[in-house]
Amino acid sequence: MPEYDSLKNKIIEREEIVNVYRKLSMKDSIPDGKQYWTLCNKQSKKKTSEINQLVSVGLINKVQFYGVDRDPLIIKSNQKNHNDANWFNGEWDSIIPEKLYIFNPEIIFFDSTNLAITNALIKTVKNTMFYSPKEVYFFINVMLNNPHHSNKVISDEEFVKRLISSFTKKEWGKWNIYNEHLLYSSTRKTLMSTYLVYRK
Repeated sequence: MPEYDSLKNKIIEREEIVNVYRKLSMKDSIPDGKQYWTLCNKQSKKKTSEINQLVSVGLINKVQFYGVDRDPLIIKSNQKNHNDANWFNGEWDSIIPEKLYIFNPEIIFFDSTNLAITNALIKTVKNTMFYSPKEVYFFINVMLNNPHHSNKVISDEEFVKRLISSFTKKEWGKWNIYNEHLLYSSTRKTLMSTYLVYRK
């Protein structure tokens, strides 16, 4: 199996994120002073890595990239490969509130390995939305099945229903959902879906 940053579907997914952002924001790149935050995983020096792909298409420069990962070895490797970017070791739910004094994202890519209907995922997404600035494009990647436990596939509308139900009507009224979300298989057995909630 190819390494994470060489997975064809991940590369295509990032291309789609760039295209959707440019379509909705009418901007070619993230403005100066704004940031791209992501659950970063491994970021090699290959052109297919997330950071290099986004820099190469002109969406960001490296200092706008903010990566979070729980594995200290991954963060150490990423710092070595891309020392102009910003790297944080820890859990997303802890790092974001700790770094609110610098947290100013234009784009957030929460590339999770959580099932779409888990309470923990909904809580994390909701909290991140509350922490986010007035204009933000928040892409959320979730699993619609877990082939290790069941053959059941979750409806791709279920995540949206559960997320909306966790807000008051007034709170949700500040947000939009882009309804052309990306559906793909990260492996032959795992079905993923990427959603976008945004404010502008």
